[in-house]
Amino acid sequence: MALMASPIAAADLESYRWKNRLLIVSFADCERRDAFERTWPGAASGSRERDLVVLRADADLRRSLGWPENANKVRLIGKDGTMKAEWERPPEPSAVFAIIDAMPMRQSEAKRP
Repeated sequence: MALMASPIAAADLESYRWKNRLLIVSFADCERRDAFERTWPGAASGSRERDLVVLRADADLRRSLGWPENANKVRLIGKDGTMKAEWERPPEPSAVFAIIDAMPMRQSEAKRP
């Protein structure tokens, strides 16, 4: 899983709807960004299993989300395109996965062979 890859624009989010859950990240603070980048590579298989894609917000997306330029935010977006959770510090993968696993759509997916 490539973390903090290319920035994503607001217009591009629609292409993920009904295919992927998104973890949109924006860290102005280097310490928080480094903590996120240290923690999340180990969660690659869990992310794939849950159709979770990690994306870095560009300036336009931050504005459309109402985040300041110096935002330290992480937002979880469900496959339906709605916000499921938001953090100001890097969340642990287990916390994000627990939220996803409690979603009815994820529970249905987990039952499929």
